Amino acid sequence: MIRVLAGLFAISITIASIISLNPPLDVTCTNPAKTPRSPEEKRLVRIYAAWHSEMKDAAKTHSVDCRFIAATIAVESGGYANARGKNSELGLTQIKPATAVFLGVDPRKLFDPEINVDTGTRYLKYIRQTCGYHKPEEMFLAYNQGPEGARNLIKAGLSPEDHAYVERASKYLRILGYPGI
Repeated sequence: MIRVLAGLFAISITIASIISLNPPLDVTCTNPAKTPRSPEEKRLVRIYAAWHSEMKDAAKTHSVDCRFIAATIAVESGGYANARGKNSELGLTQIKPATAVFLGVDPRKLFDPEINVDTGTRYLKYIRQTCGYHKPEEMFLAYNQGPEGARNLIKAGLSPEDHAYVERASKYLRILGYPGI
């Protein structure tokens, strides 16, 4: 317990209360959608139905909240395993071949959903742990623009929340019940 004295007031803060500021990690990948109404909710239901085991395995292996994985897949590929991006991005999480190589993955295997979801999840973990992007909006910006690209945009005064990609990804996190977004 930490005790802070400020004038006439004393504030006691436990380490547990500080830790609880971070939402609990969801690695079970439980589909929270009840009756999907919006196109986004329907897309998430389809993604959870099709890729549940891949997302769950990657979430547990890399300690990344499954809701981030689902939101990334929803925005990047819409849940289509054979998706190809305009800048050579591949598969469910739209990983670039150079990013795959950086993470030690053979880019020719990125159309394998298990490998792709695992690689995209490892990239999310890298962005959070190594690059220091802890806020959801910053993580999504760094996923989309690359860690250095995100740093440059933030330095130039762009609020991550104002980026169109981040807005779409954050919308999926809200639908999935991620607190504080």
